Amino acid sequence: MDPRLRVLYLTHHGPWPVTSGGRVRDAALIPEIALLTDVSVWAISRSAEQDRAALGQRPAGTEVRIYDDCGPRLGYPTRDSAAARTALLRQMRGHDAFDVVHVEGHYLFHLLPDEARNRAVVVEHNVESHLLGQYAGHRRLTPDLSADLRAVRSAEEHAWASAPLTLALSEEDRERILLRVPDARVRVSTNGADHIPLALPAERRGVAGDGGPIRFGFLANYAYPPNQDALDWLLDEIFPALRDRLPGCRLVLAGSGLGEVIAGRQVPPGVDPLGWVDRLRDFWDQIDLMLCPLRVGGGIKVKMIEAVRSGALAVSTPVGVEGLPPATRDAVLLAGGTKDFVNAAVKLSTDSSLRRAQRNRVARAQLTQATWANVAFSTYQHWVTVSQPILGGVHGG
Repeated sequence: MDPRLRVLYLTHHGPWPVTSGGRVRDAALIPEIALLTDVSVWAISRSAEQDRAALGQRPAGTEVRIYDDCGPRLGYPTRDSAAARTALLRQMRGHDAFDVVHVEGHYLFHLLPDEARNRAVVVEHNVESHLLGQYAGHRRLTPDLSADLRAVRSAEEHAWASAPLTLALSEEDRERILLRVPDARVRVSTNGADHIPLALPAERRGVAGDGGPIRFGFLANYAYPPNQDALDWLLDEIFPALRDRLPGCRLVLAGSGLGEVIAGRQVPPGVDPLGWVDRLRDFWDQIDLMLCPLRVGGGIKVKMIEAVRSGALAVSTPVGVEGLPPATRDAVLLAGGTKDFVNAAVKLSTDSSLRRAQRNRVARAQLTQATWANVAFSTYQHWVTVSQPILGGVHGG
């Protein structure tokens, strides 16, 4: 009898096209998982037509189903699909029930029938209520935001308390979960880096003093609210101050959804809206320093993993380096408010000894980065712990 686990990978979007950090994770992890298990991917998607059109990119032999999201559009992540709920109930009551149900986000947990909840692994990319709390801190706590916070906290805590295992993508988020649900079983997972080519720091273009204006860069999925907040801060305060300190410097903006976000807004002089790039190396080759002014977030920032993998020097807020290994944090210059962030970017642009030291730290950090094969095997081991009672029963064999 085939000993391979039968796994349902339930996610909140189609893995392809790869237009966000979450899709990077799915698109890189699923092929590695398919080598270890019999995996079916079901996505509850808000862009179902686009996701179905991209199914040609799925690994050969891997079942992928795209369900239309019929849930409400609220100020926090939600997904719902009566069709997916019915299909999962039928599957779990049949002879070919899944051994493990891998759930990428607590807001998908409600789709699981009782037969699936005792073999569920819930992955939290962020603690969403923590993100809403950060918004409240930077803006103000409105009655609507307060209601959203209550709803999200309730859904999170129900999933964490009910699932046999929750995987957080950072130690910080693990601690946030356990603070609220002390009896939850929570482990830390991670993301890989080898979905893009490795570039050593010494191979990258020069910076201040080597000719030409300094080129800062910001890479993001601009449909994601924390990235929109970071872009607002970057364009309204940080980059104008950098222009005052470093005349002629430029800012390259890359990533999906940029056009919609900057349409109709005032963009400071010196900004180059590159937008979507087919090859990330085209972005990294254009910039001298990566800026990551995230004020809202949790989990692991794929852009920072990619910055290190690409050999780039970077300045980030502490939020931007959550979940990253100590060597990677050391390779990034950290700063908080506008003044400190600008000072850090200017110093890294103009201090050659600091740049040399940071390049050496980036090179060391590259040695600590996980591969997606590492992540897949670690995830598989977590699945085995959840499925052990089932493997000896009617579903495993």
